[in-house]
Parts: sequence; C-alpha cells; structure tokens
Amino acid sequence: MPSPEEYRKKLRDLIYSEHKIGCTDFDCIFSKRNSRDRESDYQICETDDELRGSETPVCSNYGSPIKIVVLSLDAGSRAYSMEDQIAWLETDAYNDMEKENGWANWHGEGTKYILQKILREWDESEYERLFKDDYLSRFAHVRSAKCSIPGKLGADGAQQRQSSQAPPYFFDNCRNFVREEIAILEPDLIIAQGDYAQKTTEKFEQININLLNEYNIDNSNHRCNTIGYSAFKDKNILTIGTYHPAYYLARNKDYKEPTMEFINNAVKLAMFELKNR
Repeated sequence: MPSPEEYRKKLRDLIYSEHKIGCTDFDCIFSKRNSRDRESDYQICETDDELRGSETPVCSNYGSPIKIVVLSLDAGSRAYSMEDQIAWLETDAYNDMEKENGWANWHGEGTKYILQKILREWDESEYERLFKDDYLSRFAHVRSAKCSIPGKLGADGAQQRQSSQAPPYFFDNCRNFVREEIAILEPDLIIAQGDYAQKTTEKFEQININLLNEYNIDNSNHRCNTIGYSAFKDKNILTIGTYHPAYYLARNKDYKEPTMEFINNAVKLAMFELKNR
C-alpha cells in the first residue's frame, strides 16, 4: 500500500498540477478567463478572480487500520494546502477553532463522532491503545467542490465566513476531479456527507437486504441516510451516506435522532462487511 506521502504526491501530480486546481496554482478550466476553452455543458465561475483551490489532506496515518475518506461539500471561505490542513487536524488547533467559532463546530463534531465510531467498531482494544488520541490522523478529507469562495470583509477588515453553500454548478464542474481523487486514494470506506457529496458516489449498489434487516437499517427511511457500494473505475467502494452534520445537528434537529441511530447501525454493518469481504 502506498504511504500517505505517496498518495499526496499522486494527487498533486495527477490532479492538481494536471488540472491547475491546486492551492497555489489555480487556473481552473471552468473559470471565466478560460471560458473559451470550456465545454458547453458546464457553467463558468463568474467570481474566478477570487477563487482558490483547496487541496485534500491525506493525514499521516491514512490507511491505518483502514483507508477512510470523508467526502464533504465545498471548501468554505479559505483555500488550504494539504500541509496546512494536516497540521490543523493533527494538533489542538482544530478543537481550539471549534471552541472559538461556532459555525465550524457542527461539521467537525459530526465528522469526529463517525471517525471515532468506525475505529471503535474496528477494534475496541486497539482504539483505546492506539487510535483514541490521534484518530484525526487516520483519514483523508475530500471536498465535493474544490473551490474556496472568500467571505466578505467585516467592519474590522477581517474576512468573514462564506455566508452560503457554493452554487450547484461548482459541484457539477468538480465532480470528475473528485472522482479521480477517490480513485487515487483507493479507500475502503467513504463517508459521504450531504446531497452533493452523494451525487459523486454514483452507480450505487445495495447491500444484501437480509444484512440491512439484521442491522436495523432502512435505506428508504431518509433519502440521505443510506449504505451500499459505489463504483469508482474498477472498484466497488463501501459507502455510508448521511445528511451533512450541520443539517441534522443544527438546522433540522428532528433528523438528529434517526440520523445518529442510522450512523451507529451503518458503521457496525460496514465493519462487518469490511472484515468479511
């Protein structure tokens, strides 16, 4: 299995440099300046002069014990390099930021919960011995839209958080880039958070209905809470789809209880599938 450093190099060489969507070299084919070269099926990004690309952090223990990819929505208000994000995730800076900025808390809390749940279910004793203190170093975080849309400047001159989600065409434009990233990362398990993340995991195949019943999972209960296999090139990858954490933890709390129950059951089923494949 390639090392995290080798995965990072592949992403940079084959995705970011090839398509010019890296953090420091952003000249996307869908930008206004390249509109003459774009395919007619895609929409150009009108704010291209302000856009930057946010790269995928492949953390230092990616692949141990399994390769987990968290697939979320857009990159938010700031563009981050791989190195900046890894340093941020693998130190107390991530938790400190959440305490200071409530807007970041919901996504972070939901992601941390499911990562801890996965590692506990994989091996409880190893979790307590090895994973408990560095679980945030054991995944890669892929965004469904690579662009960062800067927020407006506040009265104090500081940049504010992006006020809304990226427009739909950002996700449409980036979908093939994201699928290429996932094919390179070869995950054992994808956690797809939200509608646009799940649109990337097309050709979805259901798990055996008897197993779904055994683990008390109804894939039709909520359209975003589902588990199955997604096709990426020649590999079917086990995928857990959920509502975005900010949705079920903050914006629509009626969905919190059923979504948390689904996550708990889906993770147990996913670990059974991975251990018995």
